[in-house]
This record gives sequence, C-alpha cells and structure tokens, in this order.
Amino acid sequence: MPRVLLLLAGVLAGLGLPDARAGLRVVTTVPVLYCLAANVAGNLATVENLLPPGADAHDFQFTIAERRKLDHADLILANGLALESWLEKALRNAGQTNVVRCAENLQDAWIRQSGGKPNPHVWLDPLLAARMVTNILAALQRADPSNGAAYAVNAAGYLARLHALDREFAVRLDTVSRRSIVTSHDAFPYLARRYRLTIVGVLEEQPEIDPSPAQLTALRAAIRQHHVGVLFADPNDRQGRLRQLASDFQVSLATLDTLEAAPLTPGSYEEAMRRNLETLARHLQ
Repeated sequence: MPRVLLLLAGVLAGLGLPDARAGLRVVTTVPVLYCLAANVAGNLATVENLLPPGADAHDFQFTIAERRKLDHADLILANGLALESWLEKALRNAGQTNVVRCAENLQDAWIRQSGGKPNPHVWLDPLLAARMVTNILAALQRADPSNGAAYAVNAAGYLARLHALDREFAVRLDTVSRRSIVTSHDAFPYLARRYRLTIVGVLEEQPEIDPSPAQLTALRAAIRQHHVGVLFADPNDRQGRLRQLASDFQVSLATLDTLEAAPLTPGSYEEAMRRNLETLARHLQ
C-alpha cells in the first residue's frame, strides 16, 4: 500500500472512523450478543460491542466513544425486551434506523414478565439463544446479501453447537434430586422452565434494588419450606445478604453466570453456560 494511504488509514483509525476494508460494521449492545453475532459473522463482518467490560446493561450512560460506535454502525443488534431502555434516545440522536432487537418476536408464550416488564434474559435458555441466532442471521443477510450464503454456513455450525448444548443440559439435569432454586436476581426463569427447575425465591426482584423486609421474610420461608440446599449468586453481585442467608440456613453458596459481563470472545457463551451446567448438576444432586 502506498505510504500516503497507510498514513490516511492511521488517521482514520485514530479518529475512530470505520475502516473501508473492514466490510459490514456491526455493533452489539451487550457481551452475550457480541458472542452470538461473532459466530455468525465470522470474518465476513466486523463486530464490536457497545458496552465496555463490567458496564451495567440495565442502566448505562454513554460516552463519546460509544456514541461514535453507534454513528458509524451499519447494523445494530440489541436484545430488546426492555433490557436497553437507555438505547432509544441515543438511536434517535444518531439517526440510526438499522436496528434489530434479537430477543423480540420469539414464541410469545415463553416470554416471562418481571415487575410488569418482559424478562429480557432469554439467552440463558440455549434454544431461545438459538432463536436469537436465526434473527441475527436474517439481519446480517439483509444488511450484506452478497455474503448471505456464507453467513448461513456459519450460523448452521453454531446452531448445531447450541442444540448440542441444550441436550447436555437436558441429560445432566434430568435426574437431579433437588429442583427448587433460589437466585440472587430474576435472570433464570427461561433456563428453569426449559429444564424443569423451579425458582422458589429471588433476592433482588429488581436489579440493584435491595429487598424489603417483607421480601426477605418470604425468601427465608421459601428456603425453609422447599428445603433449598444452595443459593445461587451472580459473579458480579454484592453477595453479603446471600452469604448471610446461606450461613443462617447452613446451605451452600454457588455462582451462576448471567453472562451480562461475559468476555468478548466467540466461545464465551458456550463456556459460561457449561460452567453453569456443572454448577447446577453438582449442587442439585
């Protein structure tokens, strides 16, 4: 490449502008969507995630860098189901219309309500994650039809792995003796329903809102009534109250990952879900 073009490419990169060689520029809102999209896109598109590591998907404040990502995206992949309530105004300001909400238009009977809003954590059911992948595939094919067949090949391979992951969950959890679980917040209704577990209590029914004394009393009663043997916390939770409950009832405290802060790697979804499966299988025996 001539020296002047190399210098120009360096200037564009420094400004955070899209590289013309990069092909379709896709921006996902949360890490789990990055993982799903990266497996379909392969090397045919550039996939970036909007939220920085550790950011709260439920309550996010934009910086200039994140707004620039939106401005220059060819396609934006959001979860939907009210997870990214902060996104709508930013999209209007950026003039962006090519937005796909990957968790919407799933089978309505599967969508759970939490506090009057749809529960957005559909990705924690591998088969619903697979439905999200088919939505991502359709979005990529519409945005980049010349690579449509190649996206389909990538998606087929990934969907086969997600269906294999579902079978692993079904087999491992079919014979567990304990089926009642308590979680730190309301992220697992889809996983529980898929594999015939019952969530009998949730510490934080709304994210980052401490439980009331009445809620804590009800949670203690549920732990006692259902002979709960383990409490499940998210890796990023403030675990003081759960740790105290576990101590009070002399039960275990374990970790289930919601993947809201998953690493930005194509394999992170499968890796984290298999860790979740190991945790469930071990503590529910």
